[in-house]
Amino acid sequence: MVSSNVLIALLPALVTTLAAARTSSADLVWSVCAGSVHALLAICVFDLSNQIAGVPEDRVNKPSRPLVTGLLTLRGAWGRLAVVTVLLLLSGWLLGIIHLALLWIVVAGANNHLGLAKSPCLKPLVVGVQAGIQLLSAWQAGGGHADRLMPSVLAISALLVLLMPLQDLRDMAGDRRVGRRTLPLVHGARAVRLYLCGALLVTPAVVHLLVTIGVLWTGGWIEALAAAVCVTTAARVVVLRNETSDDTTYRLLVLWYTVMAATPLVATS
Repeated sequence: MVSSNVLIALLPALVTTLAAARTSSADLVWSVCAGSVHALLAICVFDLSNQIAGVPEDRVNKPSRPLVTGLLTLRGAWGRLAVVTVLLLLSGWLLGIIHLALLWIVVAGANNHLGLAKSPCLKPLVVGVQAGIQLLSAWQAGGGHADRLMPSVLAISALLVLLMPLQDLRDMAGDRRVGRRTLPLVHGARAVRLYLCGALLVTPAVVHLLVTIGVLWTGGWIEALAAAVCVTTAARVVVLRNETSDDTTYRLLVLWYTVMAATPLVATS
């Protein structure tokens, strides 16, 4: 049920935990294993909650999901959600980040069951908040102090909020069916594509400025890699305009997020 989100759930968390463990006295193997399990439990909580609430749109956008095909019942999904929620809280308690685990659960519930996902402005904001929770959880799982990473977390999360409407381009059919008001549906796909193209092209300059003033950890080759991903994504979003291409383009945004999350690891290498 979480196969489509495994990369965004694990890779940014993994590189962040590795960076924290390198700067602390925490055991590297234990930190990476524990942090990865916590990150996987977190995405299980979100995805199960999301799919329980999103069966009508998944019939259009993601018809292979278990609740749509009948491989899993709603009762079974709720049972699994209860189990992974308890396990997430347990892992949060063991890692000393139960406050972040609780916040994740609250945000997931509000997004999926209280209608935040149906707001064109709140949906990207939720993703930014989740990214912040994910990065801080991974950093503290590796023994890092939250205040050291906080400026970088805020910067990456804010940039992700501005770029996240890219995700909505691939899901327009299902979103329209369930009455969700995403930016492409409110303002038109063409306008959103032009906005995203411009935002993606400006992002490397913003990142460089943030590196220069010390908000982000490092520049060099990893900054160049992030810039290359942005330029490629900007070109794709205006040239390749179908559901399959939009899904691939969104995965490039996931790659950009992972590269940005890896900046502390490069800085501590």
